[in-house]
Amino acid sequence: MTALVYRAPATSWSRIATAAWDLRVGFGLDATPFFPVMPFLEQVLSDKMELVELVVKPDEECGGAEGLTCPAGQMIVLPESTYRNATENVPRARFTVAHELGHLALHSNVQLARANPDAIIKPFENSETQADRYAAELLMPYQHFNPNETVETIAAKFGVSQEAARIRHNEWRKKQGPP
Repeated sequence: MTALVYRAPATSWSRIATAAWDLRVGFGLDATPFFPVMPFLEQVLSDKMELVELVVKPDEECGGAEGLTCPAGQMIVLPESTYRNATENVPRARFTVAHELGHLALHSNVQLARANPDAIIKPFENSETQADRYAAELLMPYQHFNPNETVETIAAKFGVSQEAARIRHNEWRKKQGPP
């Protein structure tokens, strides 16, 4: 089965970075590198603020999806395995939940256009790429990077996979320019 592809309004990476950082600042989560995705989603957005309903379903009811966000921004659905792994701080599941928070922040009540799966969509117009970028910005903000860190220390500090840490570390080094 081919994944559905949606074109979203063009959004710059700097706007996505600002949105993720503003969320951290707004909730007083900017001082620490590790972002508590599940407590934030479950206890703050769902229970306290009632901004989104968190629904956990059996894996077989999710059609292979690791997470889903309602286009109206009213609900995030997680399969039991993603929920369980995210609450245990498994890196991939943490990234998945942060990705769904990205859809919530960037795509709630936004007109998305379904595209042909073979269509070439620029990354800054691809809803999935935008949500991935938001997840990276939320979980690994450059404000908490330092020059001596390795991929391994980044992965441990932010609670992400080594692959996600490697990608983010390489991007950060490119932004810093030559020594």
